[in-house]
Amino acid sequence: MRAFAHLGATGPTGARVVGGRRSLAAIEEVALHGRPGARRRYFLTFRGSMLYSSGSEKRALLLPLARQTTSQRPVAVYGRCNLKQASPEQRPLCMQMNNETLGAPPYLSLLNTTFALVPGGISPASMRLAEVLAAGAVPVFVSGDVRSSAAYVRPYDGLVPWHTMSLHFPWEAAGSIVQALERIPSRTIVKMQAAVRNAWLKHFRPPRDSQTFYELL
Repeated sequence: MRAFAHLGATGPTGARVVGGRRSLAAIEEVALHGRPGARRRYFLTFRGSMLYSSGSEKRALLLPLARQTTSQRPVAVYGRCNLKQASPEQRPLCMQMNNETLGAPPYLSLLNTTFALVPGGISPASMRLAEVLAAGAVPVFVSGDVRSSAAYVRPYDGLVPWHTMSLHFPWEAAGSIVQALERIPSRTIVKMQAAVRNAWLKHFRPPRDSQTFYELL
């Protein structure tokens, strides 16, 4: 069984380009040049909407992680939001986030990372997961709460060994993610990266001629 995902990538300017073989090839190029064990440009990254329009502010808990960046383990977290849909109290932070995101590295560059944040949003899953897997990064799920830490719906939970190739944090522990990832031994990270690559090729990689959004075969 295979999950075919229509992937989003970025063009030379960093604008997202959706669909087609070119997008898939561009994302997979990151994985091909970052084989398990190879040093990547970033340690942990995220770039996406803060979803203020949906009434959820939890993704904003990820923004402070960027302050924990160092030259040895770069952390990059960029958020954006719709000013028209933000409340008056949220607009100053929205403007700041949007301005900072204008100067963010291209999306493909941010996918050249050891770990990639895959936070919950307005639905129980995200197309970001497919992008992360294609790039060979280790998914770091953030969702749920202390009592329900598995709110993120991971596809093919019975087939894909998520426990060996990803991590999960509740929103309440968002501030400790970087420190937790630092404690993972290098040999374990290499094994996780290999498992990510294997899962992508076996279960998620669409055929070269696929233009489908989701097809379950």
